[in-house]
Amino acid sequence: MRREHWDRVFEPLVNAARKAGDDMAWFSHKQKEHLDRFVNAVRDKDSEMKDWEFHPHNKGPLDDDIASTFSGSNYDVHVLDEDMVLFRAGDKKYALGSFWSENPPWGEMQTRMDYAVERWWRDKDGNVTGESILERGYAVHVPKGTTIYMGPTAGRGDFMLGGATQIYLPWNTPGLQPLAHWDLGW
Repeated sequence: MRREHWDRVFEPLVNAARKAGDDMAWFSHKQKEHLDRFVNAVRDKDSEMKDWEFHPHNKGPLDDDIASTFSGSNYDVHVLDEDMVLFRAGDKKYALGSFWSENPPWGEMQTRMDYAVERWWRDKDGNVTGESILERGYAVHVPKGTTIYMGPTAGRGDFMLGGATQIYLPWNTPGLQPLAHWDLGW
């Protein structure tokens, strides 16, 4: 985004939204945090694009289908130098999965918005191929030496904005140990 576009178009809109948030009691602290995160991401878009190790002009080790789950296919690869705890939302059957976060999920709607998780997955012809039920939060121990893929979640339209930092771990990642689970609210 060019700086003049930010100054002329986006900054006045963001300032109006911030003022509305300050004036309305129902505008929650979390909503203000999301707005600030959005503002900073838009304002710094050009510099963020240059910081990613892998992007469309420097394809990384992930298949295009997985890379496309990161906004603009931008992501970094890290080998953990210490143990880490990661979080995800899912159904009550499976504690493990491929997509994780550094932050615990606190509700289904928040997770769908921040991580662009669709309820129904469809193929290119519109046929339903799967379902993502988000009824439980999980914490998992990830051991030192594990390779993780990290970047901003790609949006999927409607209210599934994405933008939150997601971490991808292949299904066959060794050493993952479930630590805890809890029921999610709406």
